[in-house]
Amino acid sequence: LAFADSTAHRVRLLYTTTSEILDKCHACPAGTQSNKRDSTTCETCHVSTYSVGASEICQTCPIGADCNGVSLKTRGNLQGAVWAVVGERYFLQSCPAGHRLLNNTGYENQECVKCGPG
Repeated sequence: LAFADSTAHRVRLLYTTTSEILDKCHACPAGTQSNKRDSTTCETCHVSTYSVGASEICQTCPIGADCNGVSLKTRGNLQGAVWAVVGERYFLQSCPAGHRLLNNTGYENQECVKCGPG
């Protein structure tokens, strides 16, 4: 807190130990978001979205995954797909044998697609 002293033409600094001065921002935990400026609360991510923690917004679930607000799993319980967190999003890295990674048009369209015969 500072104020100008008009008689001495200088600025005096006043310090206080109240919690409002010492309060610091904290990141929201995984599965929540804080998408409003100066927000003091974290909102829960909805189904079909997720956050990995310290996120300002919940991310849209990729088409090839099922999301529960906190994490994701490959759609249809497909075992062997590898997802990695890059920044605040999950990215599909590889698919199991017999499947190929399809990601033609951006982040939301990542999925493992079963290979055709042959």
